[in-house]
Amino acid sequence: MHDEKQKNDDEFIKIYMKYKTPVYFYLLSILKDAGLSEDIMQETFIRVRTNIYKYGSINNLRTWIMKIARNLALNCLRDRKFELLNYEEINANVEEAVNVDEFVTDSIMINDVLNYLSNDEREIFSLHVFGCYTHREISQILNIPQGTIRWKYSIIKKKLRELLKKY
Repeated sequence: MHDEKQKNDDEFIKIYMKYKTPVYFYLLSILKDAGLSEDIMQETFIRVRTNIYKYGSINNLRTWIMKIARNLALNCLRDRKFELLNYEEINANVEEAVNVDEFVTDSIMINDVLNYLSNDEREIFSLHVFGCYTHREISQILNIPQGTIRWKYSIIKKKLRELLKKY
């Protein structure tokens, strides 16, 4: 019995270590608040820990985890009647987020990219870039047709090309 619990704990730790960063950045793209994103990320993994062994087999673990994160973030926005932060606060939050896992990243570029995109675009971009999800997986997470995801991502790439001309 103890060995089974230890095995489950070890498996969960591996899942947490693998998905914590993509989940965090995805939540940051939705919530625009580093501290709140951290809180919701932790709540996401509490839910994962509580429910993962109830289902026996989950077809796509990454998609399931991101759906949990997305639902918690949307509930948080709805419950708190969350107002969008102004540009300076977003910059501060993204810089804080970059330091969370000690990424070596140009924070100015991340700020510009996140602020340059609409909420929907930011969500698709974050899932694809930070979460390394395919268009099909993003389609499943957001419940949007795969063709729409591809179309929106092509628009995002065009916008980013324009933005990168500044650098």
